[in-house]
Amino acid sequence: MSAGVEAEGEAAPAEVAPAVEEAVPEEVASLEGIADLEVGTSIAGTVKTITAYGAFINVGYSTDALLHISRMSDTFVSDVNDILKVGQEIEVRVMSVDTAKGQVAVTMRSEEKEAEFEEGRSNKRKTRPQRSGGDRAAQNKSMSAMAAAKFDDEKMIEGEVVSILDFGAFVRIDTSQVGEGLSGEVDGLVHISALSKDRVDSVASVCNIGDKVQVRVKEVDGDAGKVSLSMISKADEPPPREKRQSRGGNDGKREWRDQLGDKGETNWKKVMTDMEQPEFKNSFILTK
Repeated sequence: MSAGVEAEGEAAPAEVAPAVEEAVPEEVASLEGIADLEVGTSIAGTVKTITAYGAFINVGYSTDALLHISRMSDTFVSDVNDILKVGQEIEVRVMSVDTAKGQVAVTMRSEEKEAEFEEGRSNKRKTRPQRSGGDRAAQNKSMSAMAAAKFDDEKMIEGEVVSILDFGAFVRIDTSQVGEGLSGEVDGLVHISALSKDRVDSVASVCNIGDKVQVRVKEVDGDAGKVSLSMISKADEPPPREKRQSRGGNDGKREWRDQLGDKGETNWKKVMTDMEQPEFKNSFILTK
């Protein structure tokens, strides 16, 4: 009987051990295979999951590849379902591989469109002026001097466009033009709404990098290191939008606060005494 138990005890480990040893290497090998994927290589895959922002593609590894909606076609795609269906077999091209995170990005766009996209992203990163730490310190010093000085916000001065963004243009100005005793150069933002008194659809339609333009200083925030410029004369500048009154109105509350002053509730008796109170008269009302 003891021999039978001993025989069973020896047989059990022999059956379990091989199963565990086979499962682990297979999973590890599959994960390590991601590193073998080369960027630019075309591979076959099957659509596994569809989301609002793209689709996950089974490309034969434990990690599914992400096909973003922006990379499904050379033309604009508004709905993933218009292009792909779950279970559909497609051919994609590897765009990036992150072995540390186990992520793979693929594309269905042509190489020409991908090249244009990458070039556009690179240009956008370069549009902001890259200034050294010393230059930033010098500009901040000049901004602080401008904020402390009195300057004419109607005076038009010359500046040079140093970068263009979707929302406006950065223009470099010599602060000596702004006020007496000022010196140094600063970069100020001309918001797209301040490029022209007429509607502007794109910044590039008004100015380009390197252009000499006429601007005026609207506001200087020395603490935040910001200079607001405008290419619209003050006479042509549209009036600021009036702030919408909150629901219910605050005029009554504002009037009470003005009369109470800084003393608040401690002064309410005196205020009530000084205020002209309406006269109320009670009378009898006869009802049938």
